[in-house]
Amino acid sequence: MSVHERPNGTVFVRYRENGKQQNRSFGRGPEALAEAKAFDLALKTKKEAINQEATSSTPFLPGQPVYADQIAVAWYQDKKAAGRALWVDDFAHMLNKEILPEIALMPVDQLTQQYLVNFIHRIRKGRSPITIDRYISYLKCMFQWAVKHRLITRNPLELWSKRKEAPKDFKLTHEDVKKIIEVAPPHLAWAVEVAYNLGVRTGQSELLSLEWRHVDWENGYVRIYGRKTKTWRRVKVSPKFLEKLERKKAEAQTPFLVEYQGRPVKRISKAFRTAYKNAGISDDIISYDIRHLFCSTLLSKGASVRTVSSMMGHSNPSMTLGRYGHIMPGDEERAAALLPELD
Repeated sequence: MSVHERPNGTVFVRYRENGKQQNRSFGRGPEALAEAKAFDLALKTKKEAINQEATSSTPFLPGQPVYADQIAVAWYQDKKAAGRALWVDDFAHMLNKEILPEIALMPVDQLTQQYLVNFIHRIRKGRSPITIDRYISYLKCMFQWAVKHRLITRNPLELWSKRKEAPKDFKLTHEDVKKIIEVAPPHLAWAVEVAYNLGVRTGQSELLSLEWRHVDWENGYVRIYGRKTKTWRRVKVSPKFLEKLERKKAEAQTPFLVEYQGRPVKRISKAFRTAYKNAGISDDIISYDIRHLFCSTLLSKGASVRTVSSMMGHSNPSMTLGRYGHIMPGDEERAAALLPELD
């Protein structure tokens, strides 16, 4: 949040909303400047109020109704003390901005599954069913935490369950990856290449948290910590990619494998979207599809499910088979060829 002035004298405020940068213009002159400063101050005051809400809670009193905002604050503080996952901050922001203003004054025992599901669908209108289900699932987890800690006796979303997701039709190809690397800015091109060779989750949870100390130069491995599973795994890399890693390390200005202008990179989703469009790729893809391409390629080339599962950081091989087994071409032909002829 900050006040700026364009070359023509127009005053505007730059701020972020829903993760996107926004600009609001106020015209020119002293009055416009004063109005812009007032708007900027109001935004900052609102942000401080949200932060205060996330760090101070109303006590739970015996015999008194329990409200959603009380649970939200207590849940957030607990997750924060435990070293919260990345999704907790994102969901806490949505709680403060979109959910709590509507349900904060309603006792939790008056909330119903139908009301909450319809409400989430309304505020998340335009999002995919998978995204909507994810946020309902987060809300269900928060209420279940309150039940576990005996703050409430009933989870209003107890009977709700996520819809089964159909296997995704992965459209990203090796040629697509090459095209993206050709048009991407250097830091993104390198991030894509790292993701392609390691099969990592492409956000801060894995790719953007990789450090040079995680590279085993002698044995040709990269150690990866999966925040989702809270386990370490290692991925063997080719000699050629290991040489690239060595060259990149010699140029590095930070401890991180992926950096931009001497600073760690926080996210690549927007830059990736721009790059694949500039590459002339019409299919709607995301950076996470690189991880899917890594897995499906290894399986289709004959790597064992157990090995690929370990490299992916899946909890067990059955998870790998369940998600990627349908994209292992040639299995039926290979199986048929194994059966001896009778004559």
